[in-house]
Amino acid sequence: MPPALSSPGFLAALAVLLANDLWWKAAFGNWLTGKLSDFAGLFVVVVLAVALRPAHARALAIVTAAAFVLWKSPASQPLIDAWNTAAPYRIARVVDYSDLLALAMIPLARRYVAVARPIAPAAFRYPVVGLALLAILGTSKAPPVTEPYQQMEHVTFYSEPPIYDVAASRAEVLERLRQADFTVKSGALSTDVEILSGATCTTAPRGRRFVHAQAAVQADRDGSTILLRLVYLCRRDRPWDRQSAAREFETDVLDRLGRWHRQAER
Repeated sequence: MPPALSSPGFLAALAVLLANDLWWKAAFGNWLTGKLSDFAGLFVVVVLAVALRPAHARALAIVTAAAFVLWKSPASQPLIDAWNTAAPYRIARVVDYSDLLALAMIPLARRYVAVARPIAPAAFRYPVVGLALLAILGTSKAPPVTEPYQQMEHVTFYSEPPIYDVAASRAEVLERLRQADFTVKSGALSTDVEILSGATCTTAPRGRRFVHAQAAVQADRDGSTILLRLVYLCRRDRPWDRQSAAREFETDVLDRLGRWHRQAER
């Protein structure tokens, strides 16, 4: 096993990644914890890949960068949906283009492999590699509030999404959602927002169907606009369609914001 895998920088990044995903995200859940996963995760991935395959270091760095950009864009949503339909556990991410700042860790990690010095015996590197692989797989696991997935349906609105005008600023919209007991996750430089009701489909209050939505909340001259992209809903006796899913979002979420109006579809 390469010496970089028991070096102080790699072990520190792995420790940060594990602590952030296991404890800090649950305890704090802010923009900083999201960035820590991206920065530490990319460093761990690149050091691990380049250390194991040094002859392909440049190609591995390019592939990692391209995969990260795709993951952080809306274009990855069909892949995420396909995975969540077939895989035993769900994955998720917030589209926040400020996360792309973490790409700076890729050249740093490549250079680090060349100068890294071990601080532990070679045998120590085998369990470290196993732990690193688990950490990489676990960092994108979706929060448990939307489990079990097989008892939910999701409706996407990427084509001709509903757009709502709200008579409140963007900051007021996010604050009102929090006051209504929604968990709101937003990026530092992105308009994208995740809205979670905290309900699961097995324990949701009687009659409640809304679980989770992804939307863009943008400042507007007269308040703000909400562009709906994706809604997760508990199953009912008939399938959800775009119209009924949007209506459920309006009833459970928008009605708590005060005055709102749905723009006419073009």
